[in-house]
Amino acid sequence: MTKWPVVFKLAIAVVTACVASSAWSAAYRCEVDGKTIYSDRPCNIGRQSEVAIDSQGPSVEDRAAAAARLRSDKATAEAMQRDREKREHADRIAIRAGPDRSKQVAACAKLAVRAKRAREDYDTAGPREQSKKRVRMLRADEDYASFCKKR
Repeated sequence: MTKWPVVFKLAIAVVTACVASSAWSAAYRCEVDGKTIYSDRPCNIGRQSEVAIDSQGPSVEDRAAAAARLRSDKATAEAMQRDREKREHADRIAIRAGPDRSKQVAACAKLAVRAKRAREDYDTAGPREQSKKRVRMLRADEDYASFCKKR
């Protein structure tokens, strides 16, 4: 095992001391608009107090306040989710039994007539026109099925 030179050991001690001293520098707790903010610089606005930052983390009061905020935020989020689900349910019911039912029936009738005419055109078409008429017939049938059969 090689021995480290004394100068190298001294350099490591100096660097370690500098790093450790910066970890224990002053910290400031600022209260701005009711919110607590921690900073390494003095506050420009609001009430401030110097706090010693240690490795234990937030104080018991700060933890309790954070837990209370968390419970409040969860309750608010759950209430918003319930309201959203109620609105979505009401929207689904309104769509099913809305006053526009007669418009839906009329639109389905128009689509049925369009599909019937497209089918007749395909049946009477000549060999050159059959591919175009077939595409038109399939589209009309698909429109009718997608709009009217689901409702």
